[in-house]
Amino acid sequence: MQGVALGVSYSNRWFTGDVGSSPLGFPITNVVGGVEFAPQLTRHLRLRISGGRRMVTDSELSYGGMTDPATGRTWGGVTRIFGHGALEYATSSWTAYVGGGGAYLEGTDVIGNTEGEAGAGGNVKVWNLKDRQSLRVGLDLMYFGYERNTYFFTLGQGGYFSPSAYYGAMVPVEWSGHAGRWNWFLRGEAGYQNYHGGGSAYYPRNPGLQAELPQGRGTFGGGGASGLAGNFGGRLVYQLTPRFRLGVNGGYTRAGSWSEATGMLLFHYAFDAPDTARGAGSSRLSVDED
Repeated sequence: MQGVALGVSYSNRWFTGDVGSSPLGFPITNVVGGVEFAPQLTRHLRLRISGGRRMVTDSELSYGGMTDPATGRTWGGVTRIFGHGALEYATSSWTAYVGGGGAYLEGTDVIGNTEGEAGAGGNVKVWNLKDRQSLRVGLDLMYFGYERNTYFFTLGQGGYFSPSAYYGAMVPVEWSGHAGRWNWFLRGEAGYQNYHGGGSAYYPRNPGLQAELPQGRGTFGGGGASGLAGNFGGRLVYQLTPRFRLGVNGGYTRAGSWSEATGMLLFHYAFDAPDTARGAGSSRLSVDED
């Protein structure tokens, strides 16, 4: 599949919002967007509340939809309508957070699903070079679970990783810095995961098709696994002018039986940037450490 996604965003000191579309040209296109409020409650304590509608990009089916050659029906294009809240405590040398949220997932001719999630963790700065480079090591604990397992690809299924319960403990390592007009942020993490999911009907939204299947052969089996998990990603940015910068962003993630590789070119123009350069190492050149 090929397509072009549209989007516009706005941010200020404590608010960020965006609206756009999933790629135009896919079998199914959706309007997506979100908002985030992040007021500073005290010098070190921040409340972060976010919500919105995002695409589920686990597979071609969940992201853009597919057409069944036998029936001509198009299904998929799953969106995640979510809300999330967290408290973050940060100093110059360490950070900690705790949060949780929920979501409702739906798509074209895809059975609906609900999700709950929670997490806690933090990190410590273990190395600093003249405030231009830093290395952080941390610990993240996470849980999420879905009402239904729809990680299958028949009509009515969603094609996204949706275990009944997933538990993970990860150790992240982050390296960020800037030199001249260059900025970078690299993150890798590894740890342990445990998950399990239940079975699901072949055609969860179509009783007629389900009834035509041989008795005892109309259900996908559940399952689970335990073992190592990990991901890595990074961003490299070059500031061409005080207003314009470009870069690359990418990564790889593996959770359970699902994996994802991403890559992106970045073109960023700041309307409120100063007209003259502020010098190498300016804080305006910092890369967000998401």
